[in-house]
Amino acid sequence: MSKERLKSIKRKTVYLEGTNYLMMAINTDDYRWLIKQAERVQVLENKLENVMDRYTYLEGIYYDIRKRYKHYREAIAQLINYIEMTDDDVDQQVHKIHVILDKTLEGEE
Repeated sequence: MSKERLKSIKRKTVYLEGTNYLMMAINTDDYRWLIKQAERVQVLENKLENVMDRYTYLEGIYYDIRKRYKHYREAIAQLINYIEMTDDDVDQQVHKIHVILDKTLEGEE
């Protein structure tokens, strides 16, 4: 409906042009409506700016999570490889697993 209203205002507006000026005659209700639309746009632009700020913040968090996820996957792959390839007894395996996990978790601090 607002597109139709804007088209109607454009059709009804009277322009008087001079050399250094442009005067317009516009219906008072239409003028008030245009002002309200401009105010509405300002509110929406402010909301959009807030959303974009939040998006940027969340994008940084997402990047950090992806980086950690990759780090954990590498540690898990290292553990699986160690367990599959070792002939160590269970106590040595548990110790080695603890060492690998501790190194992995140290990277978080």
